[in-house]
Amino acid sequence: MINYLHEKGYKVINVSLEPNPFDNCEQIINHDIQKTMAIIHHSQFYLGLGSGVSWLANAIGKQVVMINNFAADDHEFECIRVTNKSVCNSCWNNPNFKFDAGDWDWCPINKNTPRHFECQRSISADDVILLLSKNAKQLGLS
Repeated sequence: MINYLHEKGYKVINVSLEPNPFDNCEQIINHDIQKTMAIIHHSQFYLGLGSGVSWLANAIGKQVVMINNFAADDHEFECIRVTNKSVCNSCWNNPNFKFDAGDWDWCPINKNTPRHFECQRSISADDVILLLSKNAKQLGLS
């Protein structure tokens, strides 16, 4: 995804706290929330997971491309969603499961199996690139 955007002439900036191991992607050093908001504000669009930063990007008026297969399609705000309904998905909205915020490996159906987090892992960079291409005009991609 990063190389695809870079080849189109875009500067890709990682606003995450986690270190960035990728080529053609700048890691911000200053993780101050105002700095993060300024970077998102001046961006063409925001691409990320179903997280608070996606909500922040939406709140400041950015088009969001969200990679989120653990929540139902209508769970978040209106955005461009990358999903894969052919695998386990939408557990976040299943009333039979109670989210455990203290368990970073929370996967109520497939935890400790080879299918652990398949909802997110099944989405490839090619899936995201295809969706970016299909929505190029809406995202202002050249």
